[in-house]
Amino acid sequence: MTNSPKPAIEVSDLSFAYGEEEVLSSVTFDVAKNTLCALVGPNGSGKSTLVKCLTGLLKGFSGTAKVNCSHEHKSHSIGYVPQRLFISERVPVSVFEAVSTGRILGSRKWFRLNRDDKNIIEHSIDSVGLSSHINCRIDELSGGQQQRLLIAKALASEPEVLILDEPTAGVDSQSQELFRSVISHTIEEHDTTVFLVSHELSAVADVVDQILVLKKSILFDGTPKELSKHGVSLGLHEHDLPFWLERFQTEDLEGAK
Repeated sequence: MTNSPKPAIEVSDLSFAYGEEEVLSSVTFDVAKNTLCALVGPNGSGKSTLVKCLTGLLKGFSGTAKVNCSHEHKSHSIGYVPQRLFISERVPVSVFEAVSTGRILGSRKWFRLNRDDKNIIEHSIDSVGLSSHINCRIDELSGGQQQRLLIAKALASEPEVLILDEPTAGVDSQSQELFRSVISHTIEEHDTTVFLVSHELSAVADVVDQILVLKKSILFDGTPKELSKHGVSLGLHEHDLPFWLERFQTEDLEGAK
């Protein structure tokens, strides 16, 4: 009898509160390696808090939130893209320079890039469709391009697990289409596990392997097809997914598999 592969992400009985307000309650799930797991839920359901627990940005929770990486330093193997990128006016940093910081911080402790590093940086920029902007300043990019820049920066560190918190919120349709290609490429060509938090999943609906519905605790853990049996379609509810999920209670989603 062979042992099952260790999951890329393991969360067990995770609870967290801001003062007296409990935000997460006994959250438990696993995410298999080299898959795309989407986390959805209504506004205020605890999604961003869960991400912060996974990335180590929040402490003081009970239970466990583990990201299993082969690198001895976990932070070197986790790529994290937050919700928003705030660019100050007239930032004198190019796209290449911004993405290169992901390479430096992710794999090195010095600031000299070798040819392999430069190739990886250029490949990361190309994979998000920004090659023609490689020498542009980042404050000259559109909102969608800035979000893709953040993804390229994360990819440059060659993460084993890529955590994306609302990466396509408010961006144009072209950026969303490119985003799907980036995700597929990252999983298939770089053996990366992607943990995606988003209200807008229509662009990646056909490549999602696992979906988690969170409303302080996990209401559902399964495939999009299994979730659709309960009237929730990632494609049909492209714009009102959080409001649609607000109507569901635990008993509506349990036992779907």
